[in-house]
Amino acid sequence: MQREVLALYRTVLREASRKDGPGGSSFLSLLVTEGTTTSYARHEFRKQAHEVKRTDFKTIEYKMRRGEKQVKILKMPGVKVVSASP
Repeated sequence: MQREVLALYRTVLREASRKDGPGGSSFLSLLVTEGTTTSYARHEFRKQAHEVKRTDFKTIEYKMRRGEKQVKILKMPGVKVVSASP
């Protein structure tokens, strides 16, 4: 399950960096740039990770499914940021 979470995280960052455009594609610029889709995705992923215990598998699976749906939405051409709903 840890590999699936890491794969989702990489996919989220990859798609978010594509939305940021050609200037936000390098690793160093991803670390420095604030206010971008990538920084929002990184912040939201970490916030969600801190809310769940490592042994709460049902919640982790739910959040994984929800994250995969948000990645599908983020891949759509007209979408810039997928906001988190409570």
